[in-house]
Amino acid sequence: MDEVVQQEQPTKRKIVPDAEFVQKWQSAESAQAVADQLGLQRASVNARACGLREKGVRLKKFPRAPAFGRQPRDESYYADLAALAELHGDLCPEEDMPSAEDNKVSEDEV
Repeated sequence: MDEVVQQEQPTKRKIVPDAEFVQKWQSAESAQAVADQLGLQRASVNARACGLREKGVRLKKFPRAPAFGRQPRDESYYADLAALAELHGDLCPEEDMPSAEDNKVSEDEV
């Protein structure tokens, strides 16, 4: 008996002409809206906009989307994480931990 093996077809890249891209970009309220309209990923439309800007096309800039998980954290947040790490396994020796001085930015780096 012959077995028929179906291979998944690779997803074809969607080709959007520059003129269409520019029109969608300039009329949209966000990079995500452009991505949704064109069926592309947000990172792809952002990269394309940057590339066009480098070539002299003066596209508008959208406000940055908030980065999930990148909010400033206070000391209690890290204390809770340290407690969680202790509950779920062995900790590295304290002498292997970086000191507060290791984390300081020197005058030369500023």
